[in-house]
Amino acid sequence: PSPKKYTTESMQGSMLSELLLGARSSALHRRTVTEEELAVYASGWLGALHQPSMFQIEWLLADPRFEGRVFEILEEEIARVRAGKIDEAELDGARNRMRMTLLSVLQNVGTLSSLLAEMLLLGGDVSWYNRADEIVRAMQARDVANYAKTYMNPDGRASLIARPNSGSAGRGDAR
Repeated sequence: PSPKKYTTESMQGSMLSELLLGARSSALHRRTVTEEELAVYASGWLGALHQPSMFQIEWLLADPRFEGRVFEILEEEIARVRAGKIDEAELDGARNRMRMTLLSVLQNVGTLSSLLAEMLLLGGDVSWYNRADEIVRAMQARDVANYAKTYMNPDGRASLIARPNSGSAGRGDAR
């Protein structure tokens, strides 16, 4: 499970998502899509709402045989983060992307009103948005490492693998 949304802990989870998959240069995207060409697409996000929720990661593999290697890389990157081995430039890039996302909310009245309504529904406190940029700017590698130690436990992980059935277009096999 993940922490409740609109908390410092949920921001740490969002930072982890940015570090791993927020840009083409992010660790999981870079390793699985760009360098090893195991996947043609990689994405991830913290699905925090109330509790419990999930930290979700998805790939579109270039070949089903690459499934094991993708999971190996995932374990390696989570272990790296848990050990606090986050480069300051990597952290700065993730901070900047998160801050841009926070600012982009202000560009659209509909988006802002939806955010405020969700904040009231889930947390009862719309003032969180006013503190969000400060939380992001103050976040350190140790904060993200602590989040990963707390919430990225392999024993609590679930994997869904969807494969097309051979000879039947449009149908998948979920395991």
